[in-house]
Amino acid sequence: MTQTLSEQTAVAPEQLRHRVDQAQLPLTTADVLPLEGTIGQLRAVDAIAFGLEIGSPGYNLFVAGPAGSGRELTVHDFLRRFAPTRPAPSDWVYVYNFAQSDQPNVIRLPQGRGRKFAADLDGFLQAAQRDIPRAFESEDYERHRREALAELAQRRDALFNQLNAFARDHSFAIEMTPSGIVTVPVSQGHPLSDEEFQRLPAQQQQELEQRNNEIQERIADTLRQVRQMQKEATERVRHLDRDVALFAVGPHLVELREAYSDQPKVLTYLDQIQSDLPEHLDDFRGSEGEGQQQVLLSRLPGLQRGEHLTRYSVNAFVLPGMLSSVRSSAAR
Repeated sequence: MTQTLSEQTAVAPEQLRHRVDQAQLPLTTADVLPLEGTIGQLRAVDAIAFGLEIGSPGYNLFVAGPAGSGRELTVHDFLRRFAPTRPAPSDWVYVYNFAQSDQPNVIRLPQGRGRKFAADLDGFLQAAQRDIPRAFESEDYERHRREALAELAQRRDALFNQLNAFARDHSFAIEMTPSGIVTVPVSQGHPLSDEEFQRLPAQQQQELEQRNNEIQERIADTLRQVRQMQKEATERVRHLDRDVALFAVGPHLVELREAYSDQPKVLTYLDQIQSDLPEHLDDFRGSEGEGQQQVLLSRLPGLQRGEHLTRYSVNAFVLPGMLSSVRSSAAR
């Protein structure tokens, strides 16, 4: 007897529900093996496998899909199996460009040494912040600084003594006022007032005026010499500060150079730090003298001491990011 279509496609009641044999289930989810691979999505899986095999630059994988589709887990799964078959990627670190601050320099390092270099530079910066202030608080530094300034004072006093003697020989006295140096004519040891000067004979007035012109030239020459001495003293103190700072951080730089002696770009960067650091000692010493202006500036947004010191820090990157992170996870 021929069955109708309805009879042929009929489903028995016991088939309408899936029954699970509980005896075949594990006691806990800890006994369940993790899923390997991806269920379905054969074209997507083939595309990922193909894309990972392309070694030429400029090729990328773009994975799209609805939320919860497992696309990220799928890519991670491929990378976990793919990474061990490829050479270890290099570390890349970005450092401050002292010549052009808006264009950082990049340094390529063997895997693992990028983060180590960043940590070593952080340690160097902490040591510099600790050791440089100590060096400038030492008695030896204060003694050398006093000697430099005392020599300036002695030379300056000698110049003014010579100026006073020159003025006396020309019948004038010199007075220091807030507005500058004033010359006063003298007669028989007595300073002349304007009225007394006007009562002098015309010839004597003319002679005193001529002598005053000579004294004014001598005053101008003396002040030029004093300014030059002040510049020399400032330069001597600056060199002293530079030497003290480099002496404080020198051992730390030597250790870094030894640790990275096989990395020429790192050595170049360390040389740049050595040249730059003494020019920004206020960032390490705090406020003192001229540093009072630095205190006011440091209160402005973007000019904090900590932000200044970031130029000695290192930003470490590992490329390509996803592959390297997967490799690191697999290694652990």
